[in-house]
Amino acid sequence: MKSLLRALVLLMVAASVVQTGVSAGAQTASSQKRVVKIDDTTGELVDITQAQAVQQAPQQAAPGIVILNNQRSTQLSNQQTGQEATQAVIQDQPTNVIEDSPLSMSAAERRRRDRQNLEMQTEQRIVEKLEEARIEDERSRSERLFNKGFSSRDQQEHAAPVHAAPAPQHVHVVPAPVAPPVTHVVVEKHEEPKVNVREEVRAALDEMKPKDQAPMTQYYVQGLVGLGEYPEAKNVRGNMAMGFSLGMVTPERFVAEGTFQYSQYDIDTMQAGYSYSTPAFKEMTQYNFQAAVKYQILGGKVRPVIGAIAGYTYRNYEDQQYGYYSGSTSDVSTNAFDIGGLVGLDIQLTTSFSLGADFRYMKNVSFRENSNYSQSFVYGRTGKAVEEFNYYLGSLVGRFTF
Repeated sequence: MKSLLRALVLLMVAASVVQTGVSAGAQTASSQKRVVKIDDTTGELVDITQAQAVQQAPQQAAPGIVILNNQRSTQLSNQQTGQEATQAVIQDQPTNVIEDSPLSMSAAERRRRDRQNLEMQTEQRIVEKLEEARIEDERSRSERLFNKGFSSRDQQEHAAPVHAAPAPQHVHVVPAPVAPPVTHVVVEKHEEPKVNVREEVRAALDEMKPKDQAPMTQYYVQGLVGLGEYPEAKNVRGNMAMGFSLGMVTPERFVAEGTFQYSQYDIDTMQAGYSYSTPAFKEMTQYNFQAAVKYQILGGKVRPVIGAIAGYTYRNYEDQQYGYYSGSTSDVSTNAFDIGGLVGLDIQLTTSFSLGADFRYMKNVSFRENSNYSQSFVYGRTGKAVEEFNYYLGSLVGRFTF
């Protein structure tokens, strides 16, 4: 019985406590009513207290990093009062300052970057020029093809004979078969090939290089200055020799040349045994007209040359000695035909000028005098003419090629 009374008392106490808590909760809920409004920018419901706190935050917050968390603020507003939610929206963080020393670039690095920039600009310009050239080529080819096609078609239409219109006929129309429905269409995408800038630049540079032209026949004129000698004629001494040549060089390094040379010689008195042999004349002048065929052994800057010569030689004797051949003219001459060989060397200094040496050794084939002298003009006693002796002409050569 006592226990039953105790249970009733406890139930009554618990009921009063529950009623007191419910009334307190209602008062608290009424005191924590929320005032909201619609935000014009987002269209959402925003607490007026929260919006005022956000507007006042830039003025009250200390400089630094400010973190706004709308989700966190919404949860706090549902659980706490308006004042506590406002304090939770704005959080002050310490100011973070990031500093670094300025990057100092060396002169070599600046040069390298400038070079890279120039290379990139050059490559881009070359690629642009190439693409423009290709576009122009394609446009001109297209115009040629289409214009030609249109013109030929127009010509065919104009050239076709005009026939009378045929009489109308009855045409039986057959319905076309129905094509099966298309289930699916597969479209293949063709990607344009990527342009390799390096290869394009290399091809452009190759096109800019001068193309090797086929060797052509060259023509030249050269001057010769040297000396002539008769090795077997002991009393004939050469003074000087000069002349010029005209020639041509083929791509196969064969040379055809025509030469004129003028040379002078002194004729001295020669001792024969115990007596002296006085020549009939003291001076001899020689004129050589020669044609030569030569071959350049090498084709570089240093060009050795060999060849063969055939020529006509005219000799004139002057300054007749007193007492010889009285009654004759003071000047006599001879005509001769000679053959010989030559060797030479040309050093190409520039594309149009070269220096070299020329050595010609000649042998007489036949000669004729223009007077009735029975003896030589040089060797009066022996009777052997100078024209029968071998001689040579050595010269320095300057050549101009055009």
